[in-house]
Amino acid sequence: MKTIEDDAFYGLSKVVYVGLFDNRLTTLRANIFKHLTQLAGLDISWNRLNIIESNAFVDLVNLDAIGLDNNQISSLRAGMFNGLGKLQKLYATNNDISSIQDKTFDGLSSISHIMLEKNKLKHFDFAMFNPDDFTNGHPDSLEVSLHHNPIVCDSRLCWLRDAEVDGWLYWFQWRGTYYYLKCSNFNDAKWQDKKDDITCEGTIF
Repeated sequence: MKTIEDDAFYGLSKVVYVGLFDNRLTTLRANIFKHLTQLAGLDISWNRLNIIESNAFVDLVNLDAIGLDNNQISSLRAGMFNGLGKLQKLYATNNDISSIQDKTFDGLSSISHIMLEKNKLKHFDFAMFNPDDFTNGHPDSLEVSLHHNPIVCDSRLCWLRDAEVDGWLYWFQWRGTYYYLKCSNFNDAKWQDKKDDITCEGTIF
């Protein structure tokens, strides 16, 4: 299957799970899921998605989990996840994601897991996760997985240099959110102090 026709889900308002995995979908248009108001789970993994229009999921007001793994998504943008106030788990591993726009995760007030492993992120703005905006006032439950991304260990991550490394899995908590990074050469990174600024050389993998 390469496309989803308009009104493809007409009359399916009571359906709670849709599996569209292992197809050849490239685009999700706005409001394409408009009839699936009771949907709790949506799996669109193993496709060729590279375009997700704003408001593509806006009608999925009861969605709990969405799988976007193993596609060709290159960026996450504001508006992409509009309407998903009940979403708890977002899976977007093994894509081509190299950038995340500000406010992309705004409105995801119930989110507990954001899985972004095996992408192409070189920089990540940890400040985008304000614990007051997520998990309905329970920021302890928010986990963001970033391992297997080529995150550059520059001055923006120098505050991590004294953190503990537990084997190959690097775990830390910051401002109420738990993060997971694969950092096989973290200990080999070169940290250099220059006056009042800090310059870091190396890459977290």
